[in-house]
Amino acid sequence: MPTPLNDDKKTVMEVMNFRHSHDVKKFIEDHAEEHGIAPATLCRQVFNAGFEKVFKRKIRKNKIVSPPR
Repeated sequence: MPTPLNDDKKTVMEVMNFRHSHDVKKFIEDHAEEHGIAPATLCRQVFNAGFEKVFKRKIRKNKIVSPPR
């Protein structure tokens, strides 16, 4: 179920589930704990970096902000 962000009532957050190996999940959990962030936050950072690399578009504050090249 989408839930609005507190700071921007127009942005709706959607859940995107995906599967990965135990090793990857453990790495994400361990790395997130080491840096004091939630695993979901780290997954979002990794996703955003990959999105930018693959599609040449940036995500900022959960919105695509750069036009396609």
